[in-house]
Formats: sequence, structure tokens, C-alpha cells
Amino acid sequence: VIADTGITMITYTFTDANGCNGSDSTGLYVDICSGISVDDASVSIHIYPNPNNGVFTLSISMNSDGGVLEIMDVLGQSIYEEIIAAKSGKAEKTISLAAQANGIYFARLTTKGQTVVQKIILQK
Repeated sequence: VIADTGITMITYTFTDANGCNGSDSTGLYVDICSGISVDDASVSIHIYPNPNNGVFTLSISMNSDGGVLEIMDVLGQSIYEEIIAAKSGKAEKTISLAAQANGIYFARLTTKGQTVVQKIILQK
């Protein structure tokens, strides 16, 4: 499988010596190369606790007083979106995904042409 930008599902299938079949799938997130360094400290998201039980806090630093926060599932579907206002480029937000299934999600913050993505692991 060659992963394009965004989220690509990867499935591993196997057959053992007895002819028993099994498989497992996971999502792989490939960020678009936009020339922004991953180490760019002007925009960041810290998630804690992570892994979590569905309730977690985002500590956000950004290069402006606002941005758009989006949470996506492994298929790239948006399950949460909010405009974040920040005082002096900082914000904290507690979010509940308790109604969502266990798995991997992604928090994406976009502000002034910069985007940063962090993985969220939900384990109830």
C-alpha cells in the first residue's frame, strides 16, 4: 500500500499453517508537506492524558489569537470542530469523546496558514 496524504487504512491479512485466516486494520496519517517544520514552536498542541478514557485536555500555543480545532477519526471524518480563541496565543480546552469508540483520533489546529496535527489514543 502506498499512502497518500491524509488518512489511509492499512489492513494486514494472514493465514496460519492450519488454514485459519485473520486480519487487522489501522489508520496511517500522512501529513501534507507544507514547508512548516515539525519543530515549529509557534503552533503546538499538547494532549493530556494520552492515552485517555475519552476525556482529555488540549494545551494550545499558537502564533495568533485564534484558530480552528478539528478532531478527526482514522478515516479522516471530522467528529468535532471549534473555533479556538486564545489570549496571548495560549488556550486550554477540555474535550470529551466519551461517546466515541476506542481507537486513534487526530487533533488538527489550523491558524494563520499553519497546521499542526497530534494523535489522540482513546482507551476506555
